[in-house]
Amino acid sequence: KHRSDPKFLYVHYNDTHHPYLPPKSHIEDYLGSMSESNAIDLSIDMGENLHQIIAEGCPYSDEEWKALTALYDSVLRYTDEQIGRLIDYANSTLTNPVVVLSSDHGELFGESGLLSHILLTDEAVSRVPLVVKGPTEIINHENERVQHIDVVTTLLNEIGCDTTSMQGVDLTSDQRKVSITQRAWPRAKRNLDAIADRGRDDIFDRVPEGMVTTFRTDNCLLN
Repeated sequence: KHRSDPKFLYVHYNDTHHPYLPPKSHIEDYLGSMSESNAIDLSIDMGENLHQIIAEGCPYSDEEWKALTALYDSVLRYTDEQIGRLIDYANSTLTNPVVVLSSDHGELFGESGLLSHILLTDEAVSRVPLVVKGPTEIINHENERVQHIDVVTTLLNEIGCDTTSMQGVDLTSDQRKVSITQRAWPRAKRNLDAIADRGRDDIFDRVPEGMVTTFRTDNCLLN
């Protein structure tokens, strides 16, 4: 904070990753009927036995689903507060900082019989938040389709960097027509094999093999 040269800070908050373990102060607002200790044990077990639970068809009761989503909501709230602290500090220390808030993926809570963020490229996993604040033209876009690389390209163009080698769209002058999501095959195959080894051979019939590329427009979805 004592330097006058331009600053760039990248912060990755990992609290929302499974297992969902919010601080005690944030659990009670969402949890409901299950005890804190049982909910935490449930979340830890999900993280440690993810493939086995998926192989069994995610056999959670309504109470257990509510507990897992409550823990997730709790860590979201906690993370939101920590991000707020960072933004408040940046505003008090820097002159007109640009703040970009996004995520690398969402989470599955039983969609297609899956958990976490493995194997699929559907909306629950690939549609993530984007908040931009500060003296930047990127905040003027009208909620059109955006990918992470577009945000990077736009901001770099604003500060005079060469972005000719980048595949992003400058959101101040153009609009993305198609968004692309990809699922690599080697990691997906390890997950599929791990689930199949635990007794769910039909997983290969339900989840496509190979590299999966998803194209999305405002009107259609193509896998």
